[in-house]
Amino acid sequence: MTGILKYVWAIMFAAIALTGCKPPETTDGFPIYLDLSNAKIAYDEAGNVIRTQGLKDVWIDHNGEDLGVFNLPNVVPVIPDENNRVTISGGIFNNGFSTQRAEYPFWAPITFDIEADPLDTVKVSPTFRYLADTIITFPFSEGFEGAANDFVNVATGDNTTSIFNYSRDQFIGNSCGKVDFNSTSYEFEVFSREFLALPQSGGNNIYLEFSYKNTIPFTCGIVSVSPNTGEINQIPADVYFLSEGTWNTAFIHINDAVRAVTQGSIFKIYFEATGKNSSTGEVSTGNLLLDNVRIVHYQ
Repeated sequence: MTGILKYVWAIMFAAIALTGCKPPETTDGFPIYLDLSNAKIAYDEAGNVIRTQGLKDVWIDHNGEDLGVFNLPNVVPVIPDENNRVTISGGIFNNGFSTQRAEYPFWAPITFDIEADPLDTVKVSPTFRYLADTIITFPFSEGFEGAANDFVNVATGDNTTSIFNYSRDQFIGNSCGKVDFNSTSYEFEVFSREFLALPQSGGNNIYLEFSYKNTIPFTCGIVSVSPNTGEINQIPADVYFLSEGTWNTAFIHINDAVRAVTQGSIFKIYFEATGKNSSTGEVSTGNLLLDNVRIVHYQ
């Protein structure tokens, strides 16, 4: 290997280390490059609503070997072998934190064979789709498409505001939920209307998903009611969503919260926000948009 090639491979290994994957065990061959800049998610059941929001990483397996996790968009080098079967899984920021990267369990992995020569760049446009409804279920799903929605106000006082269906600036579908904050209406808290029974044992994953766009910070979580005492327990997701000028999608892992309370408890989702600064008393004008609010778990 010439000095120039050694220099090139040294740079490549450094770049691979920075992206979080492990370097190839051999440098005998030149890599094939996978261009993954066009990865997307199919959000609706029919697979027609394609978006990028919420898809943060891809997890790559090459011929049964885990290559690691790569942030998006990215061009990933793969050292070709006799067979070149690649499996790609979609990744998220668990609970909205970039330090908690995870493969999303409810998107089907995508497997394909690479047919290319070394040093070629192969454009891969994976669209991750949700698993079949025989495998997963959405016990709660609110898209704000009708005249009303499945949230009820629980905030009290003269300065409360509410969520209403809004037929502009939606994430998917024909409308979204909108909350307006102003000098007289700035306290917001809603619960989902109906109680849900959620799996409290075993290895079932449970996520709260929603898309949002906001100028007023907000938080969310679940509410549990004990079957024995009727005690109400509000369990925050420990996530505070600051202003987001464009639509984003969050995935909140609620397994621990659901399993930490009494067996047989029932649950609701909640969202809350305030436009009032607790330190200064100043009230901000702004809004919060929500769409495609869902709970999903395995059947």
